[in-house]
Amino acid sequence: MDELKKRPSFGQNASLGSLYSFQNEHLYPDISVFERKLPDEFQAENKITDSDGKKVATTFENTTSKKLSLLNIETDVKLSVLCGMLTSNETNFMEHKELGNRGICFYAYTLEISFQSFDANDKNLQNLCKKMIESEKADHVIVGITYGNQIIVKLTFDNIAKEMDDKELLQEKIGKDFDNLLQLNDIGGIENYDQWFTYLPSLKFEIFSDLLNTESKTVEDFCNKFQQIKTDSKKVENVKQLYFHLMPISTFQEKTGCKFSETPIFNSITEKTMSKNIEPAFDKFDNAICQLYALKNNLENHRNYVTLKEMDSLNERITKFETEDTEFKRKLRDEIIEYRSSHDPEEVEIIVRCRNFLKICETTEQEIMKQFEIVKQRINYLNQIAKLGLTIVRDLHEFEYIKTEKKEIYLLSFAFSQFNQSSELEENYSYFCSLYNDRKRQTFIGTSPTSPSPHHLYPSFLVVEYDIFPEIFQAENLSTKPQISKIVDGKFAETNLLESKVILESQCIVKCDNIVSTGNNSQHYKRQIVKIRCPNTINGGKCSNKQRYWYCSKCCAPLEYGFDGRFYCVCGFQNCENFEFKCNEKDHRNGFVKFNKEDLKRELSNTSEREEINIVMLGESGVGKSTLINSIAMYLTFDTLDEAKSPGSNLIALVPTKFSFQDSSNGQDFSIPVSTGSSKNECQESGKSSTRTCRAYHIPYGDDKIIRIIDTPGILDTDGMEQDKKNLENTLNFLDKYDEIHAICILCSANCAKLSKSFEYCFKELFTQFHISAAKNFVFIFTKAAQSGYQAGDTIDYIEKLLKEIKAKRPGQKFDINAKGLAFNFDNMGYRYLCALQENRTLKIDQEPKYEESYRRARDETIRLLQHIKTTKPHNAADSVSIFRARNLTFRLTKPLIKIGQTQKESIIKRQRRQREIQKAANDLEKLRKILATKAPTIHWSIVKQTIDVCANCTTIKEYRGNERIQFLECIPHACDIDPFSLQLYHRLKKSVDGKFKCKNCGPLYIYHQIHEYLLRREEYDTKDIETSIAKKLTTKEEIEQQIKQEAQELLEIEEEIAIVINSTAKFYAYLKAESVISHNDAADTYIDVLIKCEENGKCDSDKLQSLNDLKIMLQKEKERLDEVSPITQEKLYRVTPEDVLDLVTKLESLKHYGPDVKRAMEEKIEKRDAITEEPYISYLNQYSHNKNKIKHCIEEFEKQ
Repeated sequence: MDELKKRPSFGQNASLGSLYSFQNEHLYPDISVFERKLPDEFQAENKITDSDGKKVATTFENTTSKKLSLLNIETDVKLSVLCGMLTSNETNFMEHKELGNRGICFYAYTLEISFQSFDANDKNLQNLCKKMIESEKADHVIVGITYGNQIIVKLTFDNIAKEMDDKELLQEKIGKDFDNLLQLNDIGGIENYDQWFTYLPSLKFEIFSDLLNTESKTVEDFCNKFQQIKTDSKKVENVKQLYFHLMPISTFQEKTGCKFSETPIFNSITEKTMSKNIEPAFDKFDNAICQLYALKNNLENHRNYVTLKEMDSLNERITKFETEDTEFKRKLRDEIIEYRSSHDPEEVEIIVRCRNFLKICETTEQEIMKQFEIVKQRINYLNQIAKLGLTIVRDLHEFEYIKTEKKEIYLLSFAFSQFNQSSELEENYSYFCSLYNDRKRQTFIGTSPTSPSPHHLYPSFLVVEYDIFPEIFQAENLSTKPQISKIVDGKFAETNLLESKVILESQCIVKCDNIVSTGNNSQHYKRQIVKIRCPNTINGGKCSNKQRYWYCSKCCAPLEYGFDGRFYCVCGFQNCENFEFKCNEKDHRNGFVKFNKEDLKRELSNTSEREEINIVMLGESGVGKSTLINSIAMYLTFDTLDEAKSPGSNLIALVPTKFSFQDSSNGQDFSIPVSTGSSKNECQESGKSSTRTCRAYHIPYGDDKIIRIIDTPGILDTDGMEQDKKNLENTLNFLDKYDEIHAICILCSANCAKLSKSFEYCFKELFTQFHISAAKNFVFIFTKAAQSGYQAGDTIDYIEKLLKEIKAKRPGQKFDINAKGLAFNFDNMGYRYLCALQENRTLKIDQEPKYEESYRRARDETIRLLQHIKTTKPHNAADSVSIFRARNLTFRLTKPLIKIGQTQKESIIKRQRRQREIQKAANDLEKLRKILATKAPTIHWSIVKQTIDVCANCTTIKEYRGNERIQFLECIPHACDIDPFSLQLYHRLKKSVDGKFKCKNCGPLYIYHQIHEYLLRREEYDTKDIETSIAKKLTTKEEIEQQIKQEAQELLEIEEEIAIVINSTAKFYAYLKAESVISHNDAADTYIDVLIKCEENGKCDSDKLQSLNDLKIMLQKEKERLDEVSPITQEKLYRVTPEDVLDLVTKLESLKHYGPDVKRAMEEKIEKRDAITEEPYISYLNQYSHNKNKIKHCIEEFEKQ
């Protein structure tokens, strides 16, 4: 038996005489050297006396080489185990990678029960052997089998080696205690299990054997299971083959005379190669994989501080590494098999492969550990934060909930991976902890056990880290730089407390107790930033005499004076004398100082109200006036898009707006409503004009200016031209509030190649509303300019054409408007982008440069616009308001005066005819009495409203186009605003004798409806009652003569009145021609022409027709007379002022005969609507910023020429 080799069975079962291959560690249980089963008489079985087992080895190292030593096997077998040629339950412990932060001890225990064999030298045995054995690749015959069990125990515990002075002493103690434990366990001598291994925390036992794999976390449970395995191993049904004893084929052939089909070669790897090259490669992998699993365990135990991407990345790296290990073992196994069977074996390839894999292990471990070093640092950093009691936010819903529940929140935000080495993070963290400790101390001191403060009033201190929670940074537009934000009532009040603290320490500050909160933090536009001297200067201190800005020490906002005896800041307000001051000069050494009341009053006397800059926005509905106003407020508040989207930089939406934006996820348009609250002035209904009435919005700029932007309803309103006229009237009435208008901005869409007639109407209609002196204040703003390269595009050419047409109608008058020189091109994509972010929309990152460019260009245009306004003399608003009122009266009276003039002329004609009849009957008193008995004809006109019963079942529509519409103007003022003008015609219902209605077309199937009809009624007072009254007076010759004189006097009076009417009409024409940009001077002529045409086409009344022709001639002569006068003479003698227009109206209304007709024409005067006027700009802290240079920068920028 000296030549026999020993192989562990590793769970395999064989029979005596079975073949075995050392080359590939393969058992051939079905191939035997015997013809039949070996009879019992040839078998020898020996019971092993030491059947209770024995310890084989102990190791405290988790390396491959040390673990292999537990199996007590030869070098070749070790190599086969490493390559995976031999596997079983008891080798599973080789694959278990214990984490690097755990202490470990392996304990190998062998239990041998019996040994079975046969004697190959027995001559009688030869008769049982096969003559020829198909040995395939087998190279050994099993001649003996040892039965029993191999048990491997792995003991792991929290690593305390670093706390022990001597690691070897610890291992020695564990080994002795293990031996004693198992010995006592065999004899049942353990009384108290709890006293064992008390010095090892988090103890765990794992048992590996062919019979059972199990684990225990207590000493008692382990002992019971270990003993049970030993007991079960001795049972017949559980007895396992432990070792095979093998004889080389060549030796067996010599002893028995058997012949084998093949005699394979077997070469063994040298011990040196095994120990110097193969085992180190496997040890290195084991060490590396243990470190990686330790890293993985660390990450999994701190899952809240690790991203899913990071976990997936680590798992992928570990899986890839393990795959490389598997591939290495496979290739190594193939090479070993080839080496063992080679006639000319060389170990070079095996050595090279192992060394290369060792390098791979080293590199992979280093790369992965380096990659996740920042993650480990982050975990340690956040653990440190969590131990202080601070809340680390991981969920957006949780954050939103806390914002809702907590009145005050302090938020530390940072990207650890970007700033872990920077002083910024350490400084912000240190200041954050100091704030936390201060507030905690204040809360503790200020809380009474009997009456605790409400929980929601306690400030929350939250931490959010970008690497693990980028969603909140995106939702709140937080910077990845370390910063401390303050959130009050769910809104960011401050975004960089540390920076504010540093800046504040360098600023002049104030404090005041008992500040009265303003609640909504609104700011009246007339407040002015306080710039006064330090009180120490006045009180004899050493502070310098210069004026300085002051900031609140609590909210860091600039101090403002309200011109009402109060100072204001974000905190609220309080009387001025209650504030204390501390400047930033080093000589100011006596803390906060108060002003003497009189001294403070003198200091504030030099504070003036902000200079007002009034800008009017005009244009078509939907051109973007409201959005532009919001955008300008943003441009004047934030220099860049990055600043505008930072967390504390709340979106400014002075005017509620609504628009569509392109979604990045699916390419579909989505509607984004943007509003700072409800507004009755804005209609958000799709297809409707947005702004309903005029409203002024105020934007503080610098420390001494307030920009007032006046938003107006759009021309071409969706409710029709009648609404347009009302909107324009409302606009001019609104401007009456202000002394000066600095700019009149006409908004147009850029790059419109062909503009509609409606746009031309809109454009000219705007110019009709203003005095000629306002021409210098017009500017043109082109919206949506990005599509034309931030230029006006084709629209500017069309506007130049319209301006030339207007100028051509004003020969000899100064009207120089260069549209190209007054063009300002805007595209508010940047603002829309900010609105989309406010709505938490997901947008394409690669589009952000486009929005940044749009924001930058629009801000530059805003500054350029303000520079232009500064160099332009303001327009006197009263001039245009006067034009509007005079125009209102002029257009309101033009047609009625023509109608009145017509009736006057008819009355004159009829009276002149009557005068001729009187002259013919001068000597015939009776004839005279008869003529004079009827009242002298005086013709008047009026509009009469009457109710008519009609059928709504058989209506028809009739359209009137062009000048046909003018016939309805007296009754339907807006008839000419619509072309074609449509009338719905009804059939009247007739009532039968029984009181029932009947329709001519529908009969009894009518649909009853009532309409109101407006009729033009010509009235001529000529009744029997008047005749009787006059007849009674005409009894004597003297009375008849008196009546004749009276009628002659009335005729003269009417002739004088018609002269006044004609002159007034001509003066209205002259006024509009001289003072307005566009006069529409042909309105009266056109109207007379239409009336003449209507008379000629109808039943021709010669008197009416003659009166209209005479009236046209008179008006034309009067206008020609005014036109012939030179401009200088006209200026001196015929210049009509707005006041003259009002006097003319008063004079017309006081006319004896036709004054009542003028009054009736004025009865439908448009009411001056009450418009919402001043809309305060919501005070955002950002408008001043905490950058001490910000205010100065704004002022200097505005002052540029």
